[in-house]
Order: sequence, then C-alpha cells, then structure tokens
Amino acid sequence: PSDGWYSFCLDRMIQTLFSLERYKEADDLINNGLERWNDFADYHCLKGMLLDHFGFRENARREFEQCIQLADKAEKKQSRFWLISPDYGRLIPYKKLAEIHGCRQDLPQTVYYLSKVLQQKPKDTACLYQISELLAAHEDGPSVAGFFAKIYPTQNPLHAKLLFQIFTLIGHADLSDHYYNQCLRNNMEPEPADLLRYHLLTRNHAKYNKLLQRYPELKNNENLIEYFHIAAMVWQDESYLPAPMPEAQNNDETSFHLSLLIHLYQLKMFEQFDQILTQVSSPALIHQLADYFYAHHQSELAVDYYLYLFDRGELQANGLRNIGIFYVNRGQLAEGLHFLRGCLEMNPQDCALYGMILSITDDQQLKEQIKQQFTERFPAIKNLSFMQQA
Repeated sequence: PSDGWYSFCLDRMIQTLFSLERYKEADDLINNGLERWNDFADYHCLKGMLLDHFGFRENARREFEQCIQLADKAEKKQSRFWLISPDYGRLIPYKKLAEIHGCRQDLPQTVYYLSKVLQQKPKDTACLYQISELLAAHEDGPSVAGFFAKIYPTQNPLHAKLLFQIFTLIGHADLSDHYYNQCLRNNMEPEPADLLRYHLLTRNHAKYNKLLQRYPELKNNENLIEYFHIAAMVWQDESYLPAPMPEAQNNDETSFHLSLLIHLYQLKMFEQFDQILTQVSSPALIHQLADYFYAHHQSELAVDYYLYLFDRGELQANGLRNIGIFYVNRGQLAEGLHFLRGCLEMNPQDCALYGMILSITDDQQLKEQIKQQFTERFPAIKNLSFMQQA
C-alpha cells in the first residue's frame, strides 16, 4: 500500500489498540512500522511509549533518544524526520525523557528536557511551572532569570506577568520581586489574586490591607480562602477569616487542610505549617502531603512521611512504590525491591511495576516469578516482542 495513507492508518490503529489494551496487536503493528520506516521517528516513539507503559523505562529511554537523534540527523540534511507528526521526533520524546529522568531524580537531565519542551511549546504552563520549581530550588536567582530571559524576554509585558505569577506560586520571594519590578517597568499590573499571594510571600502587611481595600470582592473568592486563613495566622488577626463555610464532609476538610499546608510550605511559613499539621494530622492527610512532596522533587522529606506511615501499617500502595523508586535511585536495590514487591502485592493491577522489577533485579528466580505473575495478571502481554528479553 501507499506509504502516505498507510502510515496514518497504522498509527490510528495502534492508538486504538492501545486504548483497548490489545497490546500484542499494537506491538505487532509498531514492529511492522519499524521494519518499513526505521529511519523515521514515529514508530520508535510509539515503541518507547509501549515500553514505558509496562515499566521498561531504560529501554523506553533508548527509543525516545533514538527519535531525537533521527530528527537531528534529518534536519542537518534538511529532510523530513516524521511520517505522521513532528511531535513524535521532538515534543513527545522530550516530555517522556523529562518524565523518565524526573522519576530517576536526575535533575540536570530533567531540566534539560523540560527546557527542550518549552522551546517547542512556550505556552506549556505546566512544564514552565515544573522547570521553574526545579531551577528555583537549585540555582541562584540571577542564574534563573538569565535562563528564562532567553525563552521569555521580559520586554514583552505578558512574559513578565507570567513569570511573576509562576514564581509567586512557587514561593520564591527574590524572583517574584524581580518579575514584579519588570511588570511595573512595562506598565503591566499583575492580577489581584497574584498580588494578594505576593504580599503574603513578602510579608507586606500594609500592601496586603491596601489591596483588600481596593478589591473588596477578593474576600468572596472561594479560590483564595486559604490566603485569608494564612493572613489570620501570620498577622494574628481573625478579622481576615472568611465567613464560616457550610458543614463540610471529611474529604472536603482533608482537601482544604492539604491545600492550606501546601500553601504554607510554599510561602516558607514553616512554623504555621507545623502548627496546622499537628492540629489536623491524619493518615490520609499525611499520605497526600507526602505524595505532593514526592511529585515536587522533595523526595527525602516525602520518604520521611511515608516511613512514618509504614511503621504504623498505614502506607498505601503508591507510597510503597515511591519509596521503592527512591531507594533504587540511591543504589539501594535490595531495599528498593522490597518496597516495590510490597506495592505489587497490594496493587497487582499496576502493570508498570512488573517491568520495573524485571529491569532492576538480576535474580533469575525472582525474574521468572515476576514474569509468571505478570502474564497471569495480563495474559495479553505474554507474546510481546520485548518480553522475550525481559
């Protein structure tokens, strides 16, 4: 068949089979695509996505890197590197590699690939927040500002406003100041809600009050309720507290307390953080807080909370998973495998765990045991091409 329409049909079929969890058929079609178009990025990317789904992250990493290499090589020759979409050679591999290196706590590589994502897609605010958070935690303010000046020159008022919002959310006072001044130079006033947080971050009581006088409607904004609780704590003034809410369900209370604790941590209000956590502590809240810290590269702090719950028999499956990955990243493979296997017992439906364990262990007996559990739980994966070498 003609390459033009056939490659598109093949791609759509693979995506559909993947969503239907018919992985063997998807794998066969991907291999078909690789045989026909090995010099294009598309099917290498799809292979990487399949490998990543089942936890074979090292193999997936090689496929995604191959996508980028093929794209680089083709561009040097001024030729095309994709059949279906350029995203298969650039944006998707960059995102997946940032995710893989982030899971490995390899921060330089994570930042590198996130920066590549932003170069491709500057309006990806989730990526911008993630890279800003990493850079702010590990680099000085001028270095971070210099990095972003290349992607978001602040002569553009909207760039200054965006970066002010990002660093105010992250809780970096110096960079928030820097971009606030850039906004003023550009006659660009930030949003009132962002200014409210900024005045909390910089502990500017007078400007906080002046802003509320200027925008009294802010006190009716339910999305800002945590800010008023924080103001009441910091400035010891209960008049900042909003009107009492209707009787909340337990889940709502946990969500509110989690959000309040995260805001306090971001705003560097550690005394108030400890005070609230002591008052409202529960296993569910501590677990969600640990999940937040782990997702935001505060892995040692997260593991302290996870181990606290583990010692009390209250740790959930994803906590076991995250501790296991944490230990594997530190080279403590036996400890890591112990927690990953514990997670597998608790959540055997997590298909990526099997691939992770198979990729980590050299114990052939354990490999055979995990393979057997894997194929019993997911019979469709038994004849996948990469399972033969697992």
